[in-house]
Amino acid sequence: MPTFLKHPDWQKKHRPQLGLTLIELIVCIAVVAVLVGIALPSFTPLIERWRASQATSDLESALMLARNESIRRGGGISLIRNAPDENCAAADNEWQCGWVLSLDSDQDGTADDESTPLQIVNGLNNLTVTASADSSAIIMDRWGGMQLLGEAAGKSFNLAIRPTAQPETQSQILCIKPGGHLQKVKLSSNC
Repeated sequence: MPTFLKHPDWQKKHRPQLGLTLIELIVCIAVVAVLVGIALPSFTPLIERWRASQATSDLESALMLARNESIRRGGGISLIRNAPDENCAAADNEWQCGWVLSLDSDQDGTADDESTPLQIVNGLNNLTVTASADSSAIIMDRWGGMQLLGEAAGKSFNLAIRPTAQPETQSQILCIKPGGHLQKVKLSSNC
């Protein structure tokens, strides 16, 4: 090795640079920001589908809780849809405003006056939840059977959950059999 490379002054002045300069850091941040700006919109449908899947699971859990409580108490449990208001618009067969699981001893689709709700779910933002028939409540009998209020007993029904901005083909269907059996299917499948 040449002697000038061993000299301490030369080694201090010509030490390799470690780290980034401020300009290099700004350029890296700008490139990352552009890439995130390009990629983020493509994740929106994925996030919406995940939220619809989560809402389907929440509704399935509420129905199973209602079924179990109905069997345990000998009936008198209903899953009652929240009425539309200024914060949540919904048609007669839509449930996206949420629901209340409550005691309903006369099974008329309204909660008993003195009862405390067993579960409350408020509005599901940016989701559409549509029942196969117009109804404001799902009534549970003492054996865990389920039916829509006003519908004949022994009739199957379903709830379709989808992101509001997505077409109906993106719906997840929760099939509900009269005996209380629940099944998640895709839109193209039959209940």
